[in-house]
Amino acid sequence: MKLMARLFTYVFHPLLVPSMCVAFLMYTNPYRFVNESGTLMLFMVINTVFFPVVCLSLMRLLGFIDSFDVKDRRKRVLPYMAVSFFFIWSYFALRTEFRHEILSDIMLGASIAVNVSLFINVLFYKISLHTVGMGGMVALLVFSIMARIPMYDTSLFLFAGILAAGAVGTSRLLLNAHTTREIFGGYSVGFFCMFFAFLL
Repeated sequence: MKLMARLFTYVFHPLLVPSMCVAFLMYTNPYRFVNESGTLMLFMVINTVFFPVVCLSLMRLLGFIDSFDVKDRRKRVLPYMAVSFFFIWSYFALRTEFRHEILSDIMLGASIAVNVSLFINVLFYKISLHTVGMGGMVALLVFSIMARIPMYDTSLFLFAGILAAGAVGTSRLLLNAHTTREIFGGYSVGFFCMFFAFLL
């Protein structure tokens, strides 16, 4: 059971979620991204996965963090700040260079969610970034249906996203990585920050 729980936490790692969201939009409405899909996905993977992982690896090498899980709440501040920097950079690049509003909205929501999570982490408790990411993903799926962005019915994607979000939260509980409050706090922050970004 714990092996399956670890698998879910790796597959739906919070650094992978923004790229998954972009891939979903490209798959469900490819005509919005004609001749750009490859470049945009490469941009997302490099800026929201590769660079943050490099930064976290350097932090671990230099002794700022003990592991990539960062169980100590006080040691999460630097990783939060590093991820926030690359997410905000991605938002501005998507907004000004690529001029894709819906994609820049995803990164705006992700940036807001990371910084709200940092605030909660510093002042209150160790919020689950895994469920922050999954809450944001569900918000995208809901908003895309409401705004009729996909070219066909994506209700099954929404159903699968909600199931995946539940599985990730359950996995974090099974691994004793978070408490119930931290799990549901993450869902709430991710969902509302992402939805707020779409409404701006």
